[in-house]
Amino acid sequence: MGHRRLMEKYRLFNECIEDLTAAGSPLPSFEEICGRIGVSPRLLENLLFEELGVSGEELLSSYRN
Repeated sequence: MGHRRLMEKYRLFNECIEDLTAAGSPLPSFEEICGRIGVSPRLLENLLFEELGVSGEELLSSYRN
């Protein structure tokens, strides 16, 4: 997957989290969200760690708390 396409999936990941939290819905696992947006959890995990220094589950945990 190219960098531009991966960045688009990163944007979709953020939108998905925002939509679910705004609706008051419980957040699914990182892997489930990746499945919804059609990206490999490993690829997105690497990008999240590179950009934010956290894993996907750590990021979701921060939204859950």
